[in-house]
Amino acid sequence: MTEATILSYAPDLATANRSEPYADGARWVILARRENLFWGRCRGSSSNTYKTSVQMEGPYFNCNCPARNKPCKHILGLMLLFVRQPKNFREAGEAPDWVNDWKSKKVKTAADPTKKKSPDEIAKLDKRLQNRLLRLQRMTAGVEDLEVWVLDLIRQGMASVEEQDYKFWQDLSARMVDTQLSALGPKIRSLQLLPTTLEDWPDHLLHELAELYLLVAGFKQLDQLPELLREQIIRVAGITDKKADVLAQPGVLDQWGVVGSFEGVNLDNIAYRKTWLLGRQSKKYALILDYSFNNMGYDQHWQTGHIYSGELVYYPGSYPLRALIKLPDPTGESITSLKGANTIHDFLETYAQALSHNPWLSDFPVCLQNVIPVTTADGLVLVDSEKKYITALTRPEENWRLLALSAGHPLTIFGEWTGDALLPLSAVVDERFVVLGS
Repeated sequence: MTEATILSYAPDLATANRSEPYADGARWVILARRENLFWGRCRGSSSNTYKTSVQMEGPYFNCNCPARNKPCKHILGLMLLFVRQPKNFREAGEAPDWVNDWKSKKVKTAADPTKKKSPDEIAKLDKRLQNRLLRLQRMTAGVEDLEVWVLDLIRQGMASVEEQDYKFWQDLSARMVDTQLSALGPKIRSLQLLPTTLEDWPDHLLHELAELYLLVAGFKQLDQLPELLREQIIRVAGITDKKADVLAQPGVLDQWGVVGSFEGVNLDNIAYRKTWLLGRQSKKYALILDYSFNNMGYDQHWQTGHIYSGELVYYPGSYPLRALIKLPDPTGESITSLKGANTIHDFLETYAQALSHNPWLSDFPVCLQNVIPVTTADGLVLVDSEKKYITALTRPEENWRLLALSAGHPLTIFGEWTGDALLPLSAVVDERFVVLGS
């Protein structure tokens, strides 16, 4: 069996990529074999070890790690190690009980032989894996460059930013793109707008720099991080997933209500649309992000307030929100109620928990029940039953609509939390769904 064939069993390219560090004997506490059956105990992130075993005929494999899709990185790494360095596996007279217990169940966990990849597909997978590894190397070099830039800027002080011209930001942005940190290029360019658009721009700039440095620190220790957080970091940095690869994964079958939507234009002058869905049974939120290149429009039409049935697949990440949906089918039903946090404190607790999984969350769905919109000298705020309030991100000419809907009484509002304020997108009043901001 060749290495390319082993990698072809991977459920996705990311798992194939993550298997390489586990093809190192130092990762394994025990390595043993008996004929074509071999096994090992792999060091995990804690004091526990993962029990991994493989029978080459089939192949059959098993691992007690929490990875949902098998073969996992431990199985693939063990197979690669067996092919490369078979002498590392001591001959054993008997397999341990945990191996025999698995073997006795005779559960075939390999891919169906009828679905094995062709030689061309194996070669293509191997090439994609090589390309990904090369890209990660370039990204690592870019991260080191970014670290130097951030630390230099902190040492010089926030006041030095006002003296910088367009080239100061553009040069770093271009270097990020050149090193394939494509998501960071536009983010760097956006920082130059802060001094001219916000009075308290030093606070905002420091927050943005802290997020960048957190990304740098995470990227420098990718191998030591949990799998989902590692996947989140490389996506925040710029690696993207092809839609076909995402849709090939198992999803969540549910009826999905379109609870909010809005359109905008990014720094590259590309139109985008955000559509927020909420599962009726799963109670999960999902974000459908579409782009309109050259004003060609969007592939899918969503009617806010209506319910669609379909299988939804999330993009990989430590706190998955962005998703794709397979063949959404209108149910003919409309949303008549929304359930959310009873207080602002409850919502902020949920948001804090989400940040603990993904510190780079830029937008977050929130539904608040029993809040009253109130006009203040600084703009519109939403007040809950505990007299706590958060800022509503609305234009003055839009405030009247929320005030009229409420008429001084509590209502339910869904929106997108930016980290500082809530952008209202919809409301429910007396079992009537109302689209806001349109």
